[in-house]
Amino acid sequence: ATTGRRPRRATRKINPEPSRTARAGPTIRLHEGTTPAMHAAPARSYLFVPGNRPERFARACSSGAHAVIVDLEDAVQPAEKDAARAALAAWVSPANPVIVRVNAADTPWHAADLELCKAPGVAGIVLPKAEFISNHLIDICESGDRHILPLIETAAGFDAVLVKPINRQRL
Repeated sequence: ATTGRRPRRATRKINPEPSRTARAGPTIRLHEGTTPAMHAAPARSYLFVPGNRPERFARACSSGAHAVIVDLEDAVQPAEKDAARAALAAWVSPANPVIVRVNAADTPWHAADLELCKAPGVAGIVLPKAEFISNHLIDICESGDRHILPLIETAAGFDAVLVKPINRQRL
């Protein structure tokens, strides 16, 4: 006899260690001595932290997120961009690896942001409005085994990312 209840669905066993080939997100390669929260496994969660809030950097890295992105672009007012960059430069290290969201290439802050990204502990670069990927940016990423995470906002950006052979990841 039926009780009118729906049959129970079979529960799925969740593998605590996803396959390295799973399409769960980009793999972030970091330097030795990285924190457990930012290891070389597929990143499935990203935590954005404003670059002008250095008191939040360490807390973000210890939050359990797979990757921490320090935002120097939209989260920081123009008058505070230089101070935010200096605060991140003073804090970042291989023991505290982060991904840096730089300002777009057509802004006056882009070159200084790229110089910061050469520092040990910068695991990757989020490039907004990725319509053009400079050779300088590619050199920075290849020299330190960093990944570019391009934010594609236009058809020109789509073309630029597909044409250049770079070490890029998908968000």
